[in-house]
Amino acid sequence: MITIKNDKNLKIIFSDIGASVYAIYFDDDILTCTPKNIEEFEKSLQFYGKTLGLVAGRINCFQKLNKKDILLHPVVPNKNFVLHGGDLQSLSFVKFDYHIVENESTIDVIFKYECEKMMNIEGFHHVVVKYSIYTKENCFDIELSYKNDKSESFCNLSNHIYWNLDNCDVTNSSLLIDSSKIATCDNNLVIDDVTSVYHYLNFKTQTPIKEHMNEIEKSFKTTIDDTYILDNDERYPIILETEKYKLICQTDYSSANIYLNNNKKRPSFISIDDKLLYSGIAIEPQNLLIDDKQIRVSKNTWMTKHIKYTITRK
Repeated sequence: MITIKNDKNLKIIFSDIGASVYAIYFDDDILTCTPKNIEEFEKSLQFYGKTLGLVAGRINCFQKLNKKDILLHPVVPNKNFVLHGGDLQSLSFVKFDYHIVENESTIDVIFKYECEKMMNIEGFHHVVVKYSIYTKENCFDIELSYKNDKSESFCNLSNHIYWNLDNCDVTNSSLLIDSSKIATCDNNLVIDDVTSVYHYLNFKTQTPIKEHMNEIEKSFKTTIDDTYILDNDERYPIILETEKYKLICQTDYSSANIYLNNNKKRPSFISIDDKLLYSGIAIEPQNLLIDDKQIRVSKNTWMTKHIKYTITRK
């Protein structure tokens, strides 16, 4: 584990497995869903704090790349899609090299991973995940970069931090998402179209999540697990706020999947009641997967995207 403290209130603990965030503290308050057991954290298919990739989200296994048909992942019965790059075969579960650079205004933890084949895509893959923790401000950046030296490729990197700012029912939080459109999905939850945000998923104006929960629980997904198309305002596209804290997420990605965790088989978390159903919320900025236009990367070309989190205590 790698622990970085800034000169203000933040302490972030990183892991080289999945270039991931294990825990985020504001002074003594933990703000993330952090499994008590390190092995569960490293191996969980809930992707706690992990870098997602090579393609975050769900994508059909059958694709065309370099003018050839390609199978991104072995097809299993009733599942012709791949999630977050292939579960245990994905970037979330590989060991990254890393080094730390101390700058005037940031401390950078830079993770790197290279391999010759990923998701059945040939070539030579370079993945760089740089976390920049500001020394004088309670914020940090995530810079996600990818290149394939030898082949056209697909890429949609993201991060899967689960937030719980007050360590209680996360539906007590209020949410703002600068979005008026949402992705629709097929029965496998693979994105197939875009439509106006359903009224019970509309957080264009900051709203307590609990106000929508009655209808959300009656919906097809029974929770929030939806991709919002952001309305081109990088200043404050997503805000999560509680009685004690305010979290602002800024990004240059075109969309963000919001997942309200209601997994009853989750591990025990630090400082969160095991009986709590809605234990955390994941904010996953990413490119929109309605087609491959936003995730297709030309040979020997870097794709770089950014996510910034700012945390304030009231």
